[in-house]
Amino acid sequence: MPPTNPATPDRHPNRPDPDTASTGGPVPTADEQTADEQFVTLAHTPDLRVPHNRLAVSSLRQMPTHNGVAFVADLTIDGRYAGPIENDGNGGPTTYFGLNSSPFTWRHLHEYVQACRYRGRPVSEEFVLDALVTEFDLGQQVKAAAAAGATLVRLLDANGHTLDIQAVRPAPTTPAERAAIARLAARPPSYPQGRLWQISWVPEGSVSWGETPCHIETG
Repeated sequence: MPPTNPATPDRHPNRPDPDTASTGGPVPTADEQTADEQFVTLAHTPDLRVPHNRLAVSSLRQMPTHNGVAFVADLTIDGRYAGPIENDGNGGPTTYFGLNSSPFTWRHLHEYVQACRYRGRPVSEEFVLDALVTEFDLGQQVKAAAAAGATLVRLLDANGHTLDIQAVRPAPTTPAERAAIARLAARPPSYPQGRLWQISWVPEGSVSWGETPCHIETG
């Protein structure tokens, strides 16, 4: 999935903004967040902070096209299906289709995006949608690698976009082993724009990327 510019304005046309909807519980706005809920950081999109962790992708279907990868992802709120996130894989925008009866409508998405920050700055709707899809996609890859006795390493550019991702076997079990893999991964050949290698692991069922000693700057 191609990276999205976080500053790109929303490109979808205006949708009806219903006065009422079946929400299954109120979705908090930026002003309604508690200190504990504010600024949840996504694991796989560095520096992107979202207003709460109630929103997540639960499944992803992808299909290669001549111009990229088309996909449909199922978005959920509090574990309930909300609507599909779609991209046709031909250079068009990533779009969310939430019906008025959805527990997460266009109004809720707008409020959610308004509360998101990437490196302290506002972001576009498309950037947030792509990040939610990436969160599920990379999370599944990390867990699959861990189940197979491997770990993933990825190379990021200066904007935090993934340039390369590889599986490494066996998975390291100590900080020294993780640092050794990071040093090996950082050797040429590499992407000229690459800036940071990260190593993944799955502590206690969650997904994380390596701590600072396991990050190797390149270039």
